[in-house]
Amino acid sequence: MSFTRVKRDVALERCGGDEELLQEIAGLFLETVPASLDTLRTALKEGDLVVARRAAHTLKNSFDNLGATTARDAAMAVEVAAVEERRDELATLTTKVEDELDAVLPEVCVLAGSTA
Repeated sequence: MSFTRVKRDVALERCGGDEELLQEIAGLFLETVPASLDTLRTALKEGDLVVARRAAHTLKNSFDNLGATTARDAAMAVEVAAVEERRDELATLTTKVEDELDAVLPEVCVLAGSTA
């Protein structure tokens, strides 16, 4: 598979070249990122910018671990907007994170050895 969203070489380097560790991290991504996104959505509905910032920060790091820079940048934009209390931008920025996650998931599934 050709990776276009995830930078496999970057992710593997962050794992010290350990293929099994990369597979494990990709699996953890698949297990934890949906919950982080749900936390972000709930926080935004409730107007809790502190929790929204934390959830966006978690997402940013999760994407970054796999070298998914466009997705990382989208999550970072949500984090910054939450810190700066730019509430009017958060829904649009969160949609971008959701879109990026949808684009990244097939590649992460391959890294994790999953077909889910």
